Amino acid sequence: MSDNRSRHDRLAVRLSLIISRLMAGESLSLKTLSDEFGVTERTLQRDFHQRLVHLDLEYRNGRYSLRRQSSPGAIPEMLS
Repeated sequence: MSDNRSRHDRLAVRLSLIISRLMAGESLSLKTLSDEFGVTERTLQRDFHQRLVHLDLEYRNGRYSLRRQSSPGAIPEMLS
């Protein structure tokens, strides 16, 4: 059970850091994140396409970012 908890802890930390960086306005590449977190690019694709699906993400020029919102209060419902 310890391995399972450790894996879930790493996932939670990875997702929270990705969300924080996106909210700070960063655009993130899979390669950079893969090197930083020690996971495959496929794992990160799964994060973006399944686990972070409720965020208003944009993929452009090999980088993920949050779409620019027209109003500053337009935060995804799951985060408010």
